[in-house]
Amino acid sequence: MKIHLGCGTVAPIGWVNVDSAIGARLSRGVLKPFARRAFSIEWPSNIVIHDLSKRFPWPEDTADVIYSSHTLEHLSRETGEHFMAECRRVLKPGGILRIVVPDLKKILDGYQSGSIDARDLITELGAQPPWAGRKKLHQIVAVFSGSHHLCMYDEKALLALTTEHGFSCRRMQAFESVIDDIRAIEREDRAKGELVIEGV
Repeated sequence: MKIHLGCGTVAPIGWVNVDSAIGARLSRGVLKPFARRAFSIEWPSNIVIHDLSKRFPWPEDTADVIYSSHTLEHLSRETGEHFMAECRRVLKPGGILRIVVPDLKKILDGYQSGSIDARDLITELGAQPPWAGRKKLHQIVAVFSGSHHLCMYDEKALLALTTEHGFSCRRMQAFESVIDDIRAIEREDRAKGELVIEGV
């Protein structure tokens, strides 16, 4: 079993794709036209709706792979600890964990070098309220979306988090992986230049 946590609209066949975004929730049944208008995207129908701050809905030692891209940073530090403990619980011994997050060091290096203007730093960090500068409908939806970042990671912090929960991980590049169908799930624009770690 291969689990994709925080899948968004990337939901390849052969993976258990999981999200709790309001767009995914509203894209079911009679609310689908509203969701399409509010989000301007079509959500796949093969998404398991689950709040990743809660206990994962699988027994322990059942998953071979867990992949998560641009999700962990949307959880508080405490909830991120719970998320990692749940990954450890449901992965089989020797199972693969791959996490992709924005690289805090890269963002701050950009600010220090002058390539990121101070006025854009909050946006680059993903820390501004998700409703800022949006149209009314998008503002209403964004209040409930949880789309801003609550905890940021550099390589040292992310590796420390995984080590604390029993993983042996190292930094990787986009598409550099032992996951055989990594290109089915990883997107270049979401992984290249970002902080990617993988291990067992």
